[in-house]
Amino acid sequence: TILLRVIAGSFGDAAAAKTVVGELANKGVASFVWTQQISEKTVFRVQVGAFSHQALADAMILKLKELGYDAYLLQ
Repeated sequence: TILLRVIAGSFGDAAAAKTVVGELANKGVASFVWTQQISEKTVFRVQVGAFSHQALADAMILKLKELGYDAYLLQ
């Protein structure tokens, strides 16, 4: 099964990512920081979920965009 990760934002520092996690929590949206190494750079992604169905992932992206986040899908 392919999981579709919904990302609320990607940042170059952990503090910015943690700030978004806190903002989302205040809006009732659970999320966490996922760290990834890309070409010797560390990227801190705020992941809101991993979905096995495209429609569920799309619905979460729409909700995040309505809340003001530039959400996107990462496979």
